[in-house]
Amino acid sequence: MPHTQKMIEEYTPEYCHFLEATYGEGMMSEGGLDAIDDMFSGLDLADKQVLDIGFGLGAAALHLADQYHAIVKGVELNPWLVEQATQRTPAHLKDRAEFLQYDLALPFENESLDLVYSRGVFVHIHDKKPLFSEIKRVLKPGGKLLIYDWLSPIHDQWGARLQKMCEMENLTLYAQTQEDYLQLLKTVGFADIKVTDKTQQHAQYNQDIADRLAQPDIATGFTQEFGAQPWRDAIEAYQLISDSMKDRELLAYWFAAIKPGNSA
Repeated sequence: MPHTQKMIEEYTPEYCHFLEATYGEGMMSEGGLDAIDDMFSGLDLADKQVLDIGFGLGAAALHLADQYHAIVKGVELNPWLVEQATQRTPAHLKDRAEFLQYDLALPFENESLDLVYSRGVFVHIHDKKPLFSEIKRVLKPGGKLLIYDWLSPIHDQWGARLQKMCEMENLTLYAQTQEDYLQLLKTVGFADIKVTDKTQQHAQYNQDIADRLAQPDIATGFTQEFGAQPWRDAIEAYQLISDSMKDRELLAYWFAAIKPGNSA
């Protein structure tokens, strides 16, 4: 996968701990468990084979294994995150959650998975087509792909506020539009594609993070662990994200798509 080393270097252990301190235990994306439950609302995942692409510290995968009784595999480029998520897996979930490192090919048999999902990961990947083709390969006929991602209203261009946030956080994110995603999913061969605009909801999630970090008790603990300047930068960064979403310079969308065919 292109940019693999750069992606690993950007998500250092220190930065991952920093994200966890802002998002909540085990989390590396906004909204916490409420956002996860929202994404999977109405789905019966009991004993289904589920893949989490870019699981981070593993909170979403472990939640699905524990509360939804799914059998979850997670894949990550970063070996440190694989180690962390594995260590954090409670004993009663060891047979339902497994975390693996991968690079170019997903380490699964053809048509072996019921559902594949990813939250806030694909925005880091410039050429998504090879990975989307791999996802289609490993899904069973009738299997589902769920994606949450940041998008731009303009192809290959972020607004000034998100560009500033990326510079502050030393992140490389690729601006793609809703139309880019739809075209890619269709080209790879997915069908029954549904799109849900979650921009305002995720604007509030990020506003809540900025407000929470500003609370005196949280500020004290955060500055003691990371320093005063990183604390100020974090508040500014999440405010930039929230404001960008409120003004629709930055968009948050869900995509759901089906691999054509009848499930067994």
